[in-house]
Amino acid sequence: MGEILSKDFTERISYPSSSYQLKEITMATIMIYKCDHILSDNIEIPKSIKKNKFIINFPRTNNKCVFFCIAYHLEESARPDRMMASVKDRVKEYCTFKGIKYSAKYFKEMQPIDTMEFDQLEDCFQLAINVFEMDQNTLEISKLRESEKAYENVINILDYKGHAIDIAEWIKEGGCECDDKIRCICGLGKGLFPYEYIKSFDVLSETTIPAKSAFDSSLRGTSISANDYERVKFVWEHYEMKSIKDLLIWYNNLDVKPFVQAIQAQRELFKRFKLDIFTDGDSLPGLGEKVMYQTCFTNPDKRPRVPAKAFDLPEQRYLGYIEQDKKADREFGMTMQHLDELLEKQKYLCGLCYCQLTAETASADRINNKLGHEDGNILISCIACNVARKEMPLKAFRRKKLLEFNADKLVWSIDKEEEAEIYHKMKANVAGGPSIIFNRYGKRNETKIRGGQLCKKVIGYGANTLYLWALGNEMPCGRLTTIDANDDKIFGFLECDIRTPEHLKDYFSEMTPIFKNVEINCNDENIIGKHMFDYKSRASTRAKPARKLIGSYFGEKILIYTPLLKWYLAHGMEITKTYSFIKASSHRAFKPFMDDVSNDRREGDVHKIKTMIVDLSKLIGNAAFGRSGMDKSKHKEVTYESNDKTVRTIIEKQNFHNVVELAGSYEVSLKKRKIKLINPIHLSIAIYQLAKLRMLQFYYDCIDYYFDRSDYQYQEMDTDSAYIAFSCEKSFEQCIKPELEAHFKEHKYDWFPRDFDDEVAKFDRRTPGLVKDEWSGDAMVSLSYKNYICYMPDEQYKVKVSAKGVQQGHGRKKDVLNQEGFESVVKDQITLSGTNKGFRICKETQGIITYTQQKTARSYWYHKRAFNLVGFAYGKAEGALTRGATVKVKLVQSGRWAEEPAQAVELLQEELTPRAVSAEEALNGVGTFVGGVICTSRI
Repeated sequence: MGEILSKDFTERISYPSSSYQLKEITMATIMIYKCDHILSDNIEIPKSIKKNKFIINFPRTNNKCVFFCIAYHLEESARPDRMMASVKDRVKEYCTFKGIKYSAKYFKEMQPIDTMEFDQLEDCFQLAINVFEMDQNTLEISKLRESEKAYENVINILDYKGHAIDIAEWIKEGGCECDDKIRCICGLGKGLFPYEYIKSFDVLSETTIPAKSAFDSSLRGTSISANDYERVKFVWEHYEMKSIKDLLIWYNNLDVKPFVQAIQAQRELFKRFKLDIFTDGDSLPGLGEKVMYQTCFTNPDKRPRVPAKAFDLPEQRYLGYIEQDKKADREFGMTMQHLDELLEKQKYLCGLCYCQLTAETASADRINNKLGHEDGNILISCIACNVARKEMPLKAFRRKKLLEFNADKLVWSIDKEEEAEIYHKMKANVAGGPSIIFNRYGKRNETKIRGGQLCKKVIGYGANTLYLWALGNEMPCGRLTTIDANDDKIFGFLECDIRTPEHLKDYFSEMTPIFKNVEINCNDENIIGKHMFDYKSRASTRAKPARKLIGSYFGEKILIYTPLLKWYLAHGMEITKTYSFIKASSHRAFKPFMDDVSNDRREGDVHKIKTMIVDLSKLIGNAAFGRSGMDKSKHKEVTYESNDKTVRTIIEKQNFHNVVELAGSYEVSLKKRKIKLINPIHLSIAIYQLAKLRMLQFYYDCIDYYFDRSDYQYQEMDTDSAYIAFSCEKSFEQCIKPELEAHFKEHKYDWFPRDFDDEVAKFDRRTPGLVKDEWSGDAMVSLSYKNYICYMPDEQYKVKVSAKGVQQGHGRKKDVLNQEGFESVVKDQITLSGTNKGFRICKETQGIITYTQQKTARSYWYHKRAFNLVGFAYGKAEGALTRGATVKVKLVQSGRWAEEPAQAVELLQEELTPRAVSAEEALNGVGTFVGGVICTSRI
C-alpha cells in the first residue's frame, strides 16, 4: 500500500471542469490488479499475432514498448530490430514535456505507462492513441480506449497481456494467419462442409466423416484439396465430433463470429455520426441520407441582429395582458418597467426570430404558458411568433425559425397537397444512368476508326464519384412552385419540347444528347433498323417490347434541369414548345457533405489504418441520395397468417396484392391504403441530369473539341465511364489538334487530376467529377448493357470482363467469356449459351433446392440503337486488299461469301446502309478483320 500511495500519477489526471465542490468522501474503493508486464520480462506472443502481417511486433517486450510503438509510428524508415536509439529519443522528449530530468538510470528503471497517462503522451507527440485488446481465448478484438483528441496522426496499439503492439492497419476480421492451416484452431478461417451431400435431414445423423468426393460442388464446379480433407479429419477428431450435425455447427459458428464482429465494427463507425445502425436506418441509403442532411445544416445563415429604433410598449397592450390572466385565472406579476427593460436588453428585436420590432408588432410572450404574465416568465417577441409558438419550447421554435430563414438553401420534401402535380411530373421524368454501345468491336491494327485510320489504343475513362460530384453542385432548394417560363434568369426545371436542328444532327450523331425512357417496339423496322430487324427474323429471337433509357435527337414534354438546359441551348439545341417551369432556389446545399467524404478518403490514403473509415465514407457518398428517388407507391404491407378463414377475408379486400403458401401458413401482401409521397424526388432528377451533363461535357467539350473525329471513336459508355478507341498510342500527347495544344495545356486540369506533383496528384485522385484512366489496352468488344470484354491490356491493367446475368466465379464460362467468344458473337452473329447454377426456395415444397438454368450467355441482339453495317473480311493479306489478292469475304447481313475482292466490293455495296463507309474503304486494310458494326441513333 505504501508503494501505491507514493505514486503521483493521480495528481496528474485531467478531470472535467465542474462547478461542483467536493465536501466529503464517504467511501473509497481501491482496485488492485496484477501487472504481468514487468521490466524486461519477455512474454510469449501467440502465432495469430506474431504472424499477422498487419501487426508490427518488437524483439523486446519490456516496459518501454509503448515508446517503441510511438517511435516506430513517427519514423518513416524505422526498422523494428533497430529501434533502441529512437526509443531513447522519444523517452527524452517525454521527460522534457513533463519536466523530469532524464538519465540512463531513469531509462533503465522506467515504470510502465498507465493508460490514464495517455492524454499526456498524445499532447507530447501530437497524435491520437487508440488501444485495442485481444481476448486470449477467443482472439476477439475490442476497443479499450478511444482517443478524444483531434490530432490527424493516429496510432492504434494492441494490448496483449500488458504488452503494447503497434497495429499497422485495422486488424482484418476473419483472416487466419496460422502457419499450419490443417491444424488451425484460431477460429478466424473458413470452414468446410459437404453442402450437396446433404440430401435429407437424416444425413446429419451419420456418425462418420463423408468421403472426400462428398465435398465436391457441382454448383460451383469445385473440389476440395487433399490438405482441406486432412483439415476436416483433424477438426472432427480435435472437437470430438459425433455426427455430421456437429460438423455443421462448427462450420456455421465460423461464419457467425466474424459476421458479428463486422457488424460491431460497422456500428462503431456510424457512432461518429451519432447514428445507430439498428435504430436510425434500415439500409445504407437510409443511414447515408441522415449523414448527408446532418452535414448540410451545420453552419446555417443567421438573421442579422440589427438593433431597431427604441419605443415603449403601448399601455393598452399591457392592460390587455392583465385582462387575459384574469379570465384564465392566472397570476399576473408583470410591470411596465420590466417590459421596457426587456425591450432595451433585446435591442428591440424579437427574441425568437430576431426581426426588428415596432410598437405595433411587439408583444409579451409567456415562456411557460402554464404561468401568467410574471416578471421572469416573459420574452419580448413579435406578434406572429407569439401566436405561432403556442406550446412549443423556445429552443425548438428558434430552430424552426432558423430553418425558415434558410428555407431557400435547403432541399425540401414535396409534401403539400398543392405540390401533388409537381411530384407526379417529377416521377414521370426520372431517368437513371445511361449505358450505350456505340461501336461493337475495336482492336489494335485491325479495326478502323470510322472507316479511316487504324485503331492503335482503347482507353477507358471514369469520372471520379460522379454522383457525389453532382450532389455537391447547385441543388433545387426551397419550396417548389410552378410558374410561366418567361424569364431566362430563373432556376429549376423546364417542361418543354426540345429537338436537334437538322444541320446539327451529324454533329450529335455519335452521342445523341437527349436521354429519355421510351418503349422500344422490337417488331418495328423503323425503330431498330433494317440490320437488327433482319437478324431478329433470321435468329428467331424472343425479344419483346421494353421500356429503355436511350439517347435521342428530341424530347417531348420532358423536364430539363437548368444547368443541363443551358448546355443544350449553348450547343444549338432548339426548344419548340414550353409547358411550365418548376421554380426552385439555387444553392450548393450538399457541398460540405461532398467535401467531408472526399477528405475522409484522402485521409485514408495517408493513414492506412483508416481503411475501414475510407470504405464507409465511399459507400455513404454513393448511397446518400438513393432514397430520394424511391417509388413509395410500390411499397407493400406483409403479414403472416395461419388461419384459413382470416386469409380468405384478407384476399377479399380491395388492397389485396398476393398470397404465398409457406408450409402450412401464408405470406400475405397488401397494397398500402395510404402512402405519404414526401421524399424529395427532384433531388434524384437533378443528380441524374447533372451526371449526364458531365458525360456530355466530357464528350463534346473535351474529347470532340480537342480531337479530330478521324482520330477517335466511342466504343461504349456507362453512367460514369466512357471507352474510346484512338488512332495513336498516346492520345493526349499525339492526337490533339495542333492549334489547340496550348489551350489544352491551360485547361487540362479542368478535366483530369494534376500530375505535376505527387501530393496534388493524390489529392485530385479523390476530387469528385475529375476524369481518370480506369483501363487501357489494345482491344474491346461491346455487345450490350454491362456485356463487354476489354482484353490485350497494358502492363498495369488486367483483362476486364463484364457479363451481366452470367455466373463467372471459379472459372465458370471461361470457354464463353473470353476474347474468342466475344469476337465470334460479333463476327458470326451468333448466340452463345451458358449454364447458371444456384439454389432457391421451391414453391411446392417450400424447401431449398438446387437449380440448373440454361441461359443466353452472349447475344448479338441489341436494340437500344439502330445499326449501320460494315463488312467483315477473313483471310490474311500481305498489304491493302486490292484486285487479285487472295482473300475470302463474308457478307454479314446475307451470309454470302466472295472469293475475290472485286466480287466482295460488289456484294458489300449492296448491303451497306447510306451512313456506312464505302465498300472500297471497308476492304482497304491489313489484317484478318477489317470491318466493324457501327451503331447510330434513329429514335
